[in-house]
Amino acid sequence: MVPINRPEKTVTLTPEGYVDRDPAWSPEGDFIAVSRAESSQGISDRREEWPPSSIWLASPDGSGARQISNGEVPGCLDCNPWWVEGGKSLMWVRLQGENASIWQVGADGKDTVKVFEELDIPQDYYGTYKWDEVLA
Repeated sequence: MVPINRPEKTVTLTPEGYVDRDPAWSPEGDFIAVSRAESSQGISDRREEWPPSSIWLASPDGSGARQISNGEVPGCLDCNPWWVEGGKSLMWVRLQGENASIWQVGADGKDTVKVFEELDIPQDYYGTYKWDEVLA
């Protein structure tokens, strides 16, 4: 869950039966991007068996939630979103099989393009790899 705490209320963006990870606030704070997947009982060490994940955007109050990418098959993970161009675009990593690709979409959810493909998946440190720093 990605709770948003404010003095007046707490908003939960994650729907029942799902898990969100890799939250990324837009520079102006008007959107939050997350990687979302269906929750499961236990998880395999084999990425190809993981439930697919996709990138979602929502307003801070939880309204206007929309799916930006579509993890296509088990083991296809759309993750690690980060904002570029001052918040005009969002990039993320797609891990599939032995390779990764980098995707970009406008903040309006239009004009999705694959920026890089067939990247080696590096060793990570406690499950996190800083793709945005590598590609900066």
